[in-house]
Amino acid sequence: MPRTITINNYIKYWDYGTPTGHQIKIAYGKLNKSKTLTINLNWPDRSRDTGGRVTTDWKKNDTRR
Repeated sequence: MPRTITINNYIKYWDYGTPTGHQIKIAYGKLNKSKTLTINLNWPDRSRDTGGRVTTDWKKNDTRR
């Protein structure tokens, strides 16, 4: 089921790659009293190495067994 989140008084956002997926930070509210919402997006079967390359753990995806 699709889900929509509406953030009023949006100021700025940042998107980061993490070892387990992505992280999105959203600043909202008044400029002098802003708040930050953090969303962590984690892969169930992937990881990022120290060079930034994303690899899949094929053992978790193997449906032949």
